[in-house]
Amino acid sequence: MDLSVSELTWLLKWIVRTLSVLAVLYLVTWLLLRLLTRLAQRKAAQTDLDLIGQEARVIRTVRPGHTGRILCTAEGKAVQLPASSTQRLETGSLVLITALDRGVARTIAKEPPGSPTGANAL
Repeated sequence: MDLSVSELTWLLKWIVRTLSVLAVLYLVTWLLLRLLTRLAQRKAAQTDLDLIGQEARVIRTVRPGHTGRILCTAEGKAVQLPASSTQRLETGSLVLITALDRGVARTIAKEPPGSPTGANAL
């Protein structure tokens, strides 16, 4: 198969054009993926920020050094999260979410242990 110089030139032009189109498509895809990744991270961060300061109920006892579980409401949906605390929090007690660290909610008791509540108050 002998090709003339003009045929080789034509073939090289089409190869370069094809590679250019593929490079542009790759660049556009890469940029879109970066943009979507940032948007997803921003949405996750907003959800985390929305949970901080929220009230939750302990559904599995939280002990210092161990992870328990809490139930709270985020965007109208019930959400269960692993939780940690520096104090023992019994199942059923109310807590406040003070921070989120790698998907684990740091919590404190909404009412200090032993404080009078409801009918026991005064």
